[in-house]
Amino acid sequence: MRYLSSVAVALVTTIGIAPASAETIIDPNEPDGLKSPATAMTLSLGTTAVSWAALGLAIGGDHHVVGTVGMLGAYFGPSAGHLYAGQAFTRGFAARTLGGVATLAGLGHAMSCPLFSGPCDRPALSTALISAGIAAMAFGTVDDIVRAPASVRPHNARIRALAVAPTVTQDHVGLVARGSF
Repeated sequence: MRYLSSVAVALVTTIGIAPASAETIIDPNEPDGLKSPATAMTLSLGTTAVSWAALGLAIGGDHHVVGTVGMLGAYFGPSAGHLYAGQAFTRGFAARTLGGVATLAGLGHAMSCPLFSGPCDRPALSTALISAGIAAMAFGTVDDIVRAPASVRPHNARIRALAVAPTVTQDHVGLVARGSF
């Protein structure tokens, strides 16, 4: 339990340390509902870092829950910034999924070789599948983290494209709509 609370503290600390930039400052002329690229990056990077820390804590100990949380976080965490921006499926998530399948196929092939009755006739296939799978998972992780801030732009463009505001003049009360196409 002590390790789980350490992971929780690390997660809160990581998310709380968002880099200050011009994009995080609230502009009163901007419409409500805009999402911050810095928040998207912090979510993707923070959840991934905390997940890998949880995996590190779980190695060499009897911490199955922490290991499971770390494993799931390492799989889903890099996409957290994209989910924040409204994108449910990303190229990085697809790469991590395919990489996981390739790694499991390579491990399955390696385990099908007899351990004590002689050498495996095709160890190169197992090694190639596992290596390609790990490379695809690493690519997917980095891709999702790096592209998280850019995933916010389409959401913000849709919000900025149409704005409705109340208007009061001496003679009339109404709404003003502004749109761009």
